[in-house]
Amino acid sequence: MFQITNESKEEEDEMKRIIYLISVLSLFGVFIGGCATTPKIAVWQPWVRTLGDETRIKEGSRISIESVTGITEPLLGQETLLEEDIKETMIDLMQRKDVVVSDNNPDYRVSLSYLTECKDRLVSSTAYYSGSQSVHAYSGESYLGLAIATAFAVGSVSQTSVVAAKTSTVRSFTHTITLEIKDIDGNPFWKGDSSWDSNSLNMENEIIAALRLLYTVFPSNQSYIPTIRKIMKDKDDNYYRIHVKRRWFSSPLLPYRIMFRDQSQTHRLLHTIKNAEAFAAYIDLIQNAELVLPVGRRDYSDPLDDRLWRRVLIAGKYRLIPGDEEVNVMVELRGETAGYYVNKCWLASDDIYQIFQERMGRWQQALREYYDFWEKASPSEKDVFPF
Repeated sequence: MFQITNESKEEEDEMKRIIYLISVLSLFGVFIGGCATTPKIAVWQPWVRTLGDETRIKEGSRISIESVTGITEPLLGQETLLEEDIKETMIDLMQRKDVVVSDNNPDYRVSLSYLTECKDRLVSSTAYYSGSQSVHAYSGESYLGLAIATAFAVGSVSQTSVVAAKTSTVRSFTHTITLEIKDIDGNPFWKGDSSWDSNSLNMENEIIAALRLLYTVFPSNQSYIPTIRKIMKDKDDNYYRIHVKRRWFSSPLLPYRIMFRDQSQTHRLLHTIKNAEAFAAYIDLIQNAELVLPVGRRDYSDPLDDRLWRRVLIAGKYRLIPGDEEVNVMVELRGETAGYYVNKCWLASDDIYQIFQERMGRWQQALREYYDFWEKASPSEKDVFPF
């Protein structure tokens, strides 16, 4: 049922074992491996605030990007090239939603404003020594996650002594963006703001995380199929070392960092990365997932049970080129205290993807029923109170 390229007996046996486990355990209910836990340390994400009525945006709406304007301090000159790059990023992300980006008879107009401010910030650094080991803790805003992690590390070391402490001034930049949606008459009905501190003056790469969060206002489009290039045979390790190794990723639907374990190429291909030609599609799915399914437990009667999120499955359809091959991409995430680790990536059969969608339907129905706590009006009451 799973796509495999090598017809060896060992791989056939492995495929049968996987299918058997999935059928016996009602698919995704239990996974063989070490004990998973719900992550405890949230990933850094830009601050976001939204105001207005996003329900007015219907599926298939035509949206025009009216303008992208902003100021980058302390740089001089026109911002035209940066504004065009941001607009292209907005279009690329918006195409994943169930809206049509077009200037021809749009239903809504979108405008984005940005501001980059330069400021100096104090950062204190303290060195701790115990035997031959040392760690550093930073108390600046950008190092909050590191400070927390270091606090636990230092607390677990006995007879630690402070030998050095200093405070320095570092250059910092605050990026702020505002996304406004207006009706055809120019009246704004939704506004989203995002702001974050950065050590980089260039906001082009970092703005993607903020836009992904703000773009949740748009209807999800399950029919859109992103196109991703295949990784050349025997080049997957090059891709891993350049784009994946010792990096963490984030998803707009999961508030925890997502990481690949630092494994040898052989172990990675045998146990974690199946169908390595789709490696870039796995990364794209992790960063842009529209379907996130908790599978830590089979019982969805209590959606607030954090044990559900010990394991997570994300899935989506992709088109791999060259070859124009449509595939079902799936990634299993295993929770640990520091975040999620990628436990397995593979290309699933249509049957398995259909079962995933049915399980997703159960999860979404459980959410609707759990949050449906308002008493319904009787027919006679509707006559008096039509709203």
